[in-house]
Amino acid sequence: MKRFLSGLSMAFSMFTVFPLPCRWDDGARRMQLACLPVVGLFIGVVWAAACYGCFLLRLPALLSGALLAALPHIMSGCIHLDGLMDTADAVFSWRTLEERLRIMKDSHAGSFAIITLTVTALFSFASAASLDKSVMTLVTLAAIPVVSRIAAAIAMMYIRPLGHSAYAKMERQKNTPYLIALIITLAAACTAVIAFSGAAAILPIAAEVFGMACALAFACPSLKGMSGDIAGWSITIGETCALTALCILRSII
Repeated sequence: MKRFLSGLSMAFSMFTVFPLPCRWDDGARRMQLACLPVVGLFIGVVWAAACYGCFLLRLPALLSGALLAALPHIMSGCIHLDGLMDTADAVFSWRTLEERLRIMKDSHAGSFAIITLTVTALFSFASAASLDKSVMTLVTLAAIPVVSRIAAAIAMMYIRPLGHSAYAKMERQKNTPYLIALIITLAAACTAVIAFSGAAAILPIAAEVFGMACALAFACPSLKGMSGDIAGWSITIGETCALTALCILRSII
């Protein structure tokens, strides 16, 4: 229980703007990754509640879209957007590996970072502005951050880390129990989406996983490893794919 509480507080403190009191423990990094779905559920529930609140308050669609597109990033302290921009600058530079890694660690935002952020924001905003308050929409919004963080946690556990990653010293062979817990959580999230919203509601989740897989398949070979920035890149792309797919799905059913 102590390890779980340490991992949970570390996850909230590092990946949200709602820090929990904790004493940092490098030995709890695996538990921190395993607790990411809890962080995702918290963000997702607030996201769904905000969507419902926008309709209760009868906010203009564009204002609702701006709020709903920004809210998950605000709650996460924009840490995943930072990863998106750092990774985009590195992988789209098409330079040598050493130069790509240097660019990735550079705190300055380049043109590729701005372009990637702009395109992502446009799709997120347009999709969020088109949402409704149906059960399918609300349940899917609650599930999207859960699934993205499960996928990111699994990637962090099993893809070879970059040397500068905080998870580089984590022993991969000890991750199996945490992997099982993450897979069970993923199955539970997908089951809940289908149970409350019907089988079609799984399509945005599938789009999210596919988007994250493509993002990881592009970035990890380019940079020869995995890091927190790449996780943020994949989470942002995956959630944008899910939000866009949800918008399209709601327009045709």
